[in-house]
Amino acid sequence: MKSKLSIITLLSIFLLSCNGGKMEEKQVDYNALKDVPASAWKKLSKKKIYFGHQSVGFNIIDGVNDIIKENPAIKLNIVETSSPSDFNKGVFAHSRVGENVDPESKTDAFIKIINKLEHHID
Repeated sequence: MKSKLSIITLLSIFLLSCNGGKMEEKQVDYNALKDVPASAWKKLSKKKIYFGHQSVGFNIIDGVNDIIKENPAIKLNIVETSSPSDFNKGVFAHSRVGENVDPESKTDAFIKIINKLEHHID
């Protein structure tokens, strides 16, 4: 149950942060997945999200997939990739970055991927 709560929190952060870099004046608070309107899930599904991780990240992706199975209104296109060609439509992309026990390698690899994506997608 604790991992589901973490995933719900993660999804909530994505929902609340997916505003195209603009500050929103309106505060939105969803207490449960069932409270999230279909329009918010649809908006999220059109975003281009990249999640760089190592091994534990796969557990997070597994948790997100479990929640999606239980909530068919959530239509995320989850793909293991960092290739710019996979960002031509809404995607929740993820891939390994850096090396375990080397945080700087993770940060450096993440920055390199984001820079590559910024130059190839709109």
